[in-house]
Amino acid sequence: MRFDSGQLLAKTNDPANRFFAIRHGRMSIEIQSPERGPLIVQTLEAGDIVGWSWLFPPYDWKFDVRAVEEVRAISFDGECLRGKCERDPAMGYDFMKRFAQVFMKRLEATRLQLLDLYGNVPR
Repeated sequence: MRFDSGQLLAKTNDPANRFFAIRHGRMSIEIQSPERGPLIVQTLEAGDIVGWSWLFPPYDWKFDVRAVEEVRAISFDGECLRGKCERDPAMGYDFMKRFAQVFMKRLEATRLQLLDLYGNVPR
């Protein structure tokens, strides 16, 4: 798939049926703040995986995803893959181990972003 710079690939609370492997370009993972607008949690580039919400009910995106520049990515059918993982528990376990690494990177990026935003607030 090809996405233009600035194009929204996913929006918070929209159905999450896919995930992407970035081949070229950069995408940002964002959360919306009423006071500040979009806050970038993490910027991803070639070789990174975008999207894990297809794995967990209610299968809705938890972040917005935007192309920072032109992006070329491989799109995977998460719904189909979820069914295959259910039918083959060994494959499902292997997939979950691999995606757990994505979760951990995303959580660490969120933690660092929060420290950057709120780390210097006087108590």
